[in-house]
Amino acid sequence: MELYEAIRLTVDMEDESFIKDERFINYLADMQAFGENVSIRNVFKQLCVAQYMDEIYTLWEKRTNQDDAQTRNSLHRLANSASQKYGFKQDNVLFCLENVAYALQLISSVTVVLKDYPSSPDDVSIIGYWDFTYKKDKTMQLTISRDGFARASSGTKYCWKLSGDRVEIYMPDLVSYEGVLVDDTISGTATSSYNPFGWEWSAKRRNDGMTMDNLTSGEWVIVNDVQDLDDNNVRFLPDNILDSTLYGTGRWYLNGDELEIFTANDFIKYTGRFIKGQVSGKGRNQMSNEWNFKLIKKE
Repeated sequence: MELYEAIRLTVDMEDESFIKDERFINYLADMQAFGENVSIRNVFKQLCVAQYMDEIYTLWEKRTNQDDAQTRNSLHRLANSASQKYGFKQDNVLFCLENVAYALQLISSVTVVLKDYPSSPDDVSIIGYWDFTYKKDKTMQLTISRDGFARASSGTKYCWKLSGDRVEIYMPDLVSYEGVLVDDTISGTATSSYNPFGWEWSAKRRNDGMTMDNLTSGEWVIVNDVQDLDDNNVRFLPDNILDSTLYGTGRWYLNGDELEIFTANDFIKYTGRFIKGQVSGKGRNQMSNEWNFKLIKKE
């Protein structure tokens, strides 16, 4: 059963206002509407707890005054709000909201297609950036994301899971780093198919990287790797407002471990991640020109 089908069935059994009821998520869970997708279930549950369903019900009450495009704009606004507030991937939030809106016949279709990620663990306390000492005297940066993956600065992609304070970072049938989380440190023993006897490893949480507090706490410089674009001093303000010395007001969004910056009246879009100790990525303008950039925090 698709999620919107379970929502429609629930509404038919009760009424449209039931989406605001605290039992709503339980009805859907009983119908196995989320399948094995723990990530979507967690996002949906938080949207219910934070009363985003009240917002959609308000849209339903005003349905005769809004067309499809206006409703979708409202859903995008809500999705961005929840993504920024709770750190969920924006596509996952929008997927949940669109399913509810589609079930209530507020929009004509569900447009978000979820990527084939493994289910995210329930506990997200290790999400973030880590200095990963994977062998003695060998350290690299590790980004642990909500999508169930941990990406190393070397390009290696691991899976991860957390049960209580027990952490496992692993590549199936190849290598497993098992450890215990204590405050901002994980440590334990690793084993692999080529070394079953094991070795010690550890990871220490970084306090930098792309966190909301870090981004909004100072001034940054966008350094463009092209001669015809000047460096751009920017500040990340609340409500996703970007203050740029070159272009005035723009927008910014932090979706999981991806930062998007829109500036120059949306003529330029930057997409970056925290890699090898700094934020870097690609800039692209509406003429389809692309270039590399770095985002450096001013002292």
